Amino acid sequence: MKLVIKHIVIINSEHVLANKFEFGELSNIFLSDDNEVDKSSLLKSICFTLGGDDRPFTSGWDYQHHVFQIERDIHGQSLTIQRFNKVF
Repeated sequence: MKLVIKHIVIINSEHVLANKFEFGELSNIFLSDDNEVDKSSLLKSICFTLGGDDRPFTSGWDYQHHVFQIERDIHGQSLTIQRFNKVF
């Protein structure tokens, strides 16, 4: 089975802000010269949206006011997964 994450959208419902991160169908690498640009938070957000628990988030990141949305593709069938706290 091949799972392809096309993009993730992270919406801050409290401050009415959103970011969209798009991915290629092959491998994706997150690089930065700065250590504080939230590369780990992006990966944690993907895991959380796909059903993981909330423990990986740092205490300073208020994920409870965020809506997470992933569009994924499995064998040509696209599906959007949305999560807000514990609600999918």
